[in-house]
Amino acid sequence: MFAWAKTAAAQGERPLKSLHGLADHGYADGIVSKLSTDANIGVVGDRKDLARRRQVFGTNTRPRPRLPTLCGSIREQLGQCLWWVVAVTALLTGVCGYFSPKGGAAIAEGA
Repeated sequence: MFAWAKTAAAQGERPLKSLHGLADHGYADGIVSKLSTDANIGVVGDRKDLARRRQVFGTNTRPRPRLPTLCGSIREQLGQCLWWVVAVTALLTGVCGYFSPKGGAAIAEGA
Protein backbone atom coordinates (compact mmCIF):
# COMPACT_ATOMS: atom_id res chain seq x y z
CA MET A 1 0.00 0.00 0.00
CA PHE A 2 1.20 3.52 -0.73
CA ALA A 3 2.53 5.66 2.14
CA TRP A 4 -0.30 8.20 1.92
CA ALA A 5 -2.89 5.41 2.04
CA LYS A 6 -1.24 3.94 5.14
CA THR A 7 -1.26 7.37 6.76
CA ALA A 8 -4.94 7.86 5.92
CA ALA A 9 -5.78 4.42 7.31
CA ALA A 10 -3.82 5.11 10.49
CA GLN A 11 -5.77 8.33 10.99
CA GLY A 12 -9.08 6.50 10.67
CA GLU A 13 -9.82 7.72 7.15
CA ARG A 14 -10.89 5.30 4.48
CA PRO A 15 -8.39 5.03 1.60
CA LEU A 16 -9.65 5.29 -1.93
CA LYS A 17 -11.78 2.40 -3.13
CA SER A 18 -9.93 2.33 -6.44
CA LEU A 19 -6.66 1.76 -4.61
CA HIS A 20 -8.11 -1.35 -2.98
CA GLY A 21 -9.33 -2.55 -6.36
CA LEU A 22 -5.90 -1.98 -7.85
CA ALA A 23 -4.32 -3.90 -4.97
CA ASP A 24 -6.78 -6.77 -5.48
CA HIS A 25 -5.56 -7.08 -9.08
CA GLY A 26 -1.88 -6.94 -8.15
CA TYR A 27 -1.22 -3.28 -8.98
CA ALA A 28 0.30 -2.53 -12.42
CA ASP A 29 1.97 -5.91 -12.91
CA GLY A 30 -1.27 -7.75 -12.16
CA ILE A 31 -3.29 -5.56 -14.52
CA VAL A 32 -0.73 -6.05 -17.30
CA SER A 33 -0.86 -9.81 -16.75
CA LYS A 34 -4.67 -9.96 -16.76
CA LEU A 35 -4.85 -7.90 -19.94
CA SER A 36 -2.35 -10.24 -21.65
CA THR A 37 -0.15 -7.39 -22.77
CA ASP A 38 3.29 -5.91 -22.17
CA ALA A 39 3.83 -2.91 -19.88
CA ASN A 40 6.29 -1.26 -22.27
CA ILE A 41 4.55 -1.97 -25.57
CA GLY A 42 0.86 -2.11 -24.67
CA VAL A 43 -1.73 -3.59 -27.01
CA VAL A 44 -0.19 -4.15 -30.43
CA GLY A 45 -3.46 -3.92 -32.32
CA ASP A 46 -2.55 -5.84 -35.47
CA ARG A 47 -5.00 -8.38 -36.91
CA LYS A 48 -3.28 -11.36 -35.31
CA ASP A 49 -3.20 -9.75 -31.86
CA LEU A 50 -6.79 -8.53 -32.10
CA ALA A 51 -8.01 -11.98 -33.18
CA ARG A 52 -6.18 -13.56 -30.23
CA ARG A 53 -7.60 -10.99 -27.81
CA ARG A 54 -11.12 -11.48 -29.19
CA GLN A 55 -10.78 -15.23 -28.66
CA VAL A 56 -9.42 -14.81 -25.10
CA PHE A 57 -11.64 -11.95 -23.89
CA GLY A 58 -14.63 -12.14 -26.23
CA THR A 59 -16.17 -9.32 -28.21
CA ASN A 60 -16.45 -5.87 -26.73
CA THR A 61 -20.18 -5.25 -27.09
CA ARG A 62 -22.73 -3.79 -24.74
CA PRO A 63 -25.88 -5.74 -24.01
CA ARG A 64 -28.93 -4.33 -25.72
CA PRO A 65 -31.30 -2.46 -23.44
CA ARG A 66 -34.51 -4.26 -22.61
CA LEU A 67 -37.55 -2.41 -23.93
CA PRO A 68 -40.55 -2.15 -21.62
CA THR A 69 -43.81 -3.83 -22.56
CA LEU A 70 -46.82 -1.76 -23.56
CA CYS A 71 -48.50 -2.34 -20.19
CA GLY A 72 -45.28 -1.46 -18.37
CA SER A 73 -44.94 1.72 -20.39
CA ILE A 74 -48.55 2.77 -19.66
CA ARG A 75 -48.08 1.98 -15.96
CA GLU A 76 -44.94 4.11 -15.88
CA GLN A 77 -46.70 7.04 -17.56
CA LEU A 78 -49.62 6.84 -15.12
CA GLY A 79 -47.11 7.42 -12.35
CA GLN A 80 -46.14 10.77 -13.83
CA CYS A 81 -47.76 13.75 -12.08
CA LEU A 82 -48.03 15.84 -15.25
CA TRP A 83 -50.44 13.38 -16.89
CA TRP A 84 -52.74 13.55 -13.88
CA VAL A 85 -52.73 17.37 -14.06
CA VAL A 86 -53.61 17.20 -17.77
CA ALA A 87 -56.41 14.68 -17.12
CA VAL A 88 -57.97 16.72 -14.29
CA THR A 89 -57.74 19.90 -16.37
CA ALA A 90 -59.43 18.20 -19.33
CA LEU A 91 -62.15 16.82 -17.06
CA LEU A 92 -62.81 20.22 -15.49
CA THR A 93 -62.90 21.84 -18.93
CA GLY A 94 -65.44 19.29 -20.12
CA VAL A 95 -67.62 19.70 -17.02
CA CYS A 96 -67.53 23.51 -17.26
CA GLY A 97 -68.36 23.35 -20.98
CA TYR A 98 -71.26 21.00 -20.36
CA PHE A 99 -72.80 23.29 -17.75
CA SER A 100 -72.28 26.47 -19.76
CA PRO A 101 -75.33 28.46 -20.91
CA LYS A 102 -75.26 26.70 -24.31
CA GLY A 103 -75.20 23.30 -22.60
CA GLY A 104 -73.69 20.30 -24.31
CA ALA A 105 -74.06 21.96 -27.71
CA ALA A 106 -71.04 24.14 -26.96
CA ILE A 107 -68.87 21.07 -26.63
CA ALA A 108 -70.12 19.68 -29.95
CA GLU A 109 -69.51 23.02 -31.69
CA GLY A 110 -66.06 23.39 -30.18
CA ALA A 111 -66.83 26.76 -28.60
